[in-house]
Amino acid sequence: MLFCLTLARRNSANPLSRHKIHHVEGHSAPSSGRIHEVFSLLKESVVELLAMGFLPDKPERESRMDRLWAPWRMKYISNVDKETTSCIFCEKPESENDRENLILFRGKKAFVIMNLYPYNNGHLMVVPYAHCSSLNQLSNEEISEIWELVRTATQILSDAIKPEGFNVGMNIGRVAGAGIDQHLHMHIVPRWNGDANFMPVVGETKVISQGITEAYDTLKPRFIH
Repeated sequence: MLFCLTLARRNSANPLSRHKIHHVEGHSAPSSGRIHEVFSLLKESVVELLAMGFLPDKPERESRMDRLWAPWRMKYISNVDKETTSCIFCEKPESENDRENLILFRGKKAFVIMNLYPYNNGHLMVVPYAHCSSLNQLSNEEISEIWELVRTATQILSDAIKPEGFNVGMNIGRVAGAGIDQHLHMHIVPRWNGDANFMPVVGETKVISQGITEAYDTLKPRFIH
């Protein structure tokens, strides 16, 4: 049954052009009755697979959507909805231990910090000091510095770890996916071809080739002007 379907998919222009299930090579081509019989079998097979849940009810449109799997972030996600009166983006800058808090750079209106639960190597965040949840609450000066730091951070990452691209953006509001929705922060995620590979999909394991502290020690000197 599965073999029939595989043949049909591999020979989409003429599904029976290489039909060898009951046709012996060298004999005459399958008759029209035989072709109808095979297509009937294929139809029955598809119906059975649908019933068994092996095929989607509707054919999915081909999509270029990229999925970056990060199951190791579950430790963070499982605690994100727990009520707390504290804000890590307010607390960490108040501490003087930048290495422990993974702060790479302190500007006048915003700072750059590494993500403790990264989607990928070199996942950084640019965060305003102001505790606010809406862009409308930021001044022009704050917005300008955030984007200046995004530009600086992407350049430093390009020089240091040679990514092939970046995902840059904000999740504003819990419904949009913000884990800490009361304090705006800009994500910078370096990307490489093949970084969404079979390891996190099948084995629930992500290969992060560089440790957090090692990455911090690599990037920190580059942020010092």
